[in-house]
Amino acid sequence: YSDKPTLVSFFFTECVPCIKEIPDMIALQKANPDGLRVLGISYDKDAAQHRLFLQEKALNYPSALASQPPVKSFLKQLAKQIGPIKSIPVTLLIDRKGQIVFKQLGPIGPEFQAAVVAALQAQ
Repeated sequence: YSDKPTLVSFFFTECVPCIKEIPDMIALQKANPDGLRVLGISYDKDAAQHRLFLQEKALNYPSALASQPPVKSFLKQLAKQIGPIKSIPVTLLIDRKGQIVFKQLGPIGPEFQAAVVAALQAQ
């Protein structure tokens, strides 16, 4: 994902603030299909529940379970930079160079939108 800014949304399907953010993530992916990648990482334990949630919410971006081996590896690497994910939602914005340029613990706010715009405009 290094050629485009990437938004990583850590969530759980029963987390109310997480669910409220999903339409924003869908809209961002829809508005920027060639300029931004959105990726969900779910802390759900039940893969079937996760799949059903993705269908019900009509996510237009990929979402993976945090318990999957490749995702576990990514989370270990990420923890070296930001520490472990201890609560959700958490949103990260990673620029084209692979640097975390925005980190939001808890629900996203107006500064999130500004960070996305800046990341999309940066070369």
